[in-house]
Amino acid sequence: MKMPKLTRRLVFFTLLAISIFGQVPARAPKTPILISPELVDAVALITPPPALDSKRMSQNVAEIIAIHRSASPQEIESANWDNKHENLFAIAKVLGDKFTEESLPATARLWADMSNDQSIVVSAAKKYFQHPRPYDFDPDIKSMCGSKAGGPKNSYPAVMALSDT
Repeated sequence: MKMPKLTRRLVFFTLLAISIFGQVPARAPKTPILISPELVDAVALITPPPALDSKRMSQNVAEIIAIHRSASPQEIESANWDNKHENLFAIAKVLGDKFTEESLPATARLWADMSNDQSIVVSAAKKYFQHPRPYDFDPDIKSMCGSKAGGPKNSYPAVMALSDT
């Protein structure tokens, strides 16, 4: 069964937005709620990460190191806060203190359902690509959020994604 182009693009950009703006802590995927994983092949939708020994990866590592070296204490604090509040309601800092799960229960349920489904789809791509986190392949890179090297290879190079635009 083939999905129309518009539907594939809508699904892709929805999953991309959820992945970028609303990552949730790793947990066991549940049963899909909104999208069947059979309809979305994340491995086919996502550009493969660069090889670890490639020029592109070297550029990404250099960019990550430059970001780390130039980060102010406030930026590090903000990154840590964001790491602990990875959900839609983290943008309450911008939208105001009434933008909460309690005041918007239907939005909270929709967000939870979308996060659930994106975790199922994105987990398949992460498992397929087996890309290590930056601090796992370069000792000059340290996690600013306290993560330790040696964890699961479940990263996708966000620096590359931003640099290629």
